[in-house]
Amino acid sequence: EATFAVFDDFPRASYALYMDTDSILSSPRHAPTDMFRSLAVAYRNESSASDVPPSLIVNKPYFAWLCNLCNGYGLGSNCINSGVLLWRRSSGARFVLQKWWESQFDGRTQNFYLDEHWGYFNGWAWDDNRGLDKMSEQNRLMYIAWTIPKVREAMLIGPTFPSRSKLTSCPERVDGPCLQKDSFRGIEWTDNDEEHCYVQHMSERKNNM
Repeated sequence: EATFAVFDDFPRASYALYMDTDSILSSPRHAPTDMFRSLAVAYRNESSASDVPPSLIVNKPYFAWLCNLCNGYGLGSNCINSGVLLWRRSSGARFVLQKWWESQFDGRTQNFYLDEHWGYFNGWAWDDNRGLDKMSEQNRLMYIAWTIPKVREAMLIGPTFPSRSKLTSCPERVDGPCLQKDSFRGIEWTDNDEEHCYVQHMSERKNNM
């Protein structure tokens, strides 16, 4: 709803960057336009024949427990961290937002299910409350990307390369530009060329924010 409002209130804006409150820009030099143009090239799968720019660029979670969980459920590159979203004004963005909004009414059957032991996918939930009746916003975005081809086609999820362990959900390294870094490494406000990620999504541990 907030993203709809941004594009309505700023009709000349072509791009919009959403960040969670525990995120911070790595450098003040890069505008959302710069981020989008760079990432649209860096994240584009070499096997993709489409010349249409994505409507939404999102990042996989950095190597951690969530990527391992995604791999366990067989989600592959469909594992994302929705705490930082880079949107391009387009009909595709409207479609993704509409389907994401509508999914708030989905029940637990609209969720990833593995088996009786693992049950339904909990995503960021730390407790063992399996079989949730209502998914988190992040889980719902992953689910509609998994089940609605038009949503997945509008999204560009990166980094696209597999990890050292060949698990596509877990980018253990960042060799080029990336949208966000959600590891526990310290945040630096820097123009250093070694800083590849535009947004640090773990600027401090969440309980200190």
